[in-house]
Amino acid sequence: MAEDNPSGLPRPLIYVDQNILGAPLEALIQSEAFAAWRDTVVLVYSNETMNEIMRSEGLAPEFLGNLSKFVTARVFDELDDRLRPTGRFKIRVESPQQRYRVTLEEQLLASPDLQGLGVLHKLFGGEADRSYADISAAQVGEMQRAWKSELDQIDLPAAFRELLDQLHDSIISVASGALSSTAKTLATNLQPNGRQVTSVDFRRDLGLDMETLNSIKGDKVIERIWALIQSTNDTVRGWSFEAFCNVEGESPFTGKPYTIPDKVRSMMLILNLIGYQSDKKLSRSDKFISSQSDLGHAAYGSLCDAIVSNDIRFRKRLSAVYAYLYVPTRIFSVDASNGFRLREETE
Repeated sequence: MAEDNPSGLPRPLIYVDQNILGAPLEALIQSEAFAAWRDTVVLVYSNETMNEIMRSEGLAPEFLGNLSKFVTARVFDELDDRLRPTGRFKIRVESPQQRYRVTLEEQLLASPDLQGLGVLHKLFGGEADRSYADISAAQVGEMQRAWKSELDQIDLPAAFRELLDQLHDSIISVASGALSSTAKTLATNLQPNGRQVTSVDFRRDLGLDMETLNSIKGDKVIERIWALIQSTNDTVRGWSFEAFCNVEGESPFTGKPYTIPDKVRSMMLILNLIGYQSDKKLSRSDKFISSQSDLGHAAYGSLCDAIVSNDIRFRKRLSAVYAYLYVPTRIFSVDASNGFRLREETE
């Protein structure tokens, strides 16, 4: 594995992107290789996988049915007793159907507003009808609804429930103030004179030529991209690429050095933002949410022996990031046009 195996499973761990769960897995199930895969590997998924299956418009039975024919495990962040990330990860053998049922019950927690994705979407050209203040207010509203939804499922004495509500109201008040302050700062810096700054402006300000940027391939892609950025920007000369991606030093969430999955997630986002093999039409909500799910796939894939995806832009960004961070996870796509064949990204 790329790091110490957090599962204790002796089998190779293969993370599968959502785009593999349909026809590619069916091709494998119908191939002569199926028994070997079933008996010797573990297919790994994450909560992001379940969220994508929920958004798949009727394909959930097919995707879950295909996954269930293999030994499967879920990879996730370890949380402490106060539900804060510890900086460690776990992989647990778990039925995809059971996890999907849990995800359905907790689907409010997966809302883009609750995750604070609205601000990032605005940077990618979306959310044109909402101000930063509107986005922060929506996040507070989702926090309140999530809390009420959780309490409604628990039979509590009225007096105790009232105390919990009071505690939650005080927490929400603090969060609301912090989010409002952040919204004002963002509006000042990213919406000067009422004009919304987007990723297009960010790329222009970096002075990057998209054709030159996307012609970079082969060895040391990140190093060459970073050299290109520094050659046109005096302000970042002397910085590390980790500092540029805001993953240098210790994480404010764990108080520990940023993990490899942390760095992968941030670097994949930055590559998308500057335009290297970037996803298209990210101003659209569906495209943006799918792109954000890919950050989770990339991060969790770094904990496995291999990751399989049929998204070519995703694989190219991932290959660059994994090579830069010395992540040994192998990257594959699937050719299901005539049976089932894995193709490594280096081919």
